[in-house]
Amino acid sequence: MKKIMGIRGKYLLFCFMGILCIVFIGVTINNQILEKWNPDQSIVGRWTGTGETSEFGDLEEIEVIFIIDELGNVTGTIGDARLEECVIKLNRNSFERLIKVKNDYIIRDGHVNGAIIAEDELTYRDISVPFDISDGTIGGTLFHVEAWKYPDPLLMHLKLTKNQ
Repeated sequence: MKKIMGIRGKYLLFCFMGILCIVFIGVTINNQILEKWNPDQSIVGRWTGTGETSEFGDLEEIEVIFIIDELGNVTGTIGDARLEECVIKLNRNSFERLIKVKNDYIIRDGHVNGAIIAEDELTYRDISVPFDISDGTIGGTLFHVEAWKYPDPLLMHLKLTKNQ
């Protein structure tokens, strides 16, 4: 077999395969850890605030309520619509936080049922809400998610505070 930079090709191939195995194992373990997480008491509770949208014409603020339980289930409202079947999960590990990719948390796997405001023509949307909590405030964006399309920001500049 040919030598590349003085190293036999088969050894390079074995090293490359070993690195791929290590990455695969690391990602698998990381996903299992993130999936088994349940929110702590600082996250559990009722969060209220607003988000901005221009989806329905002019820029307007929409009232938002998230109710997060101990098991990670999320209910609440976005304007006049209800959140259904949503869950909160950890969205990144310590390394991802160190290199500043992704948000700490994500609300996903659910949908918004009903029109958000009277002018809203859609009455059902799958959603994803990546967010961080800083100084007791949730900050993030609510995305409308469709298969095979890039997520569409529906509510930007979410600012929610916890009601005791």
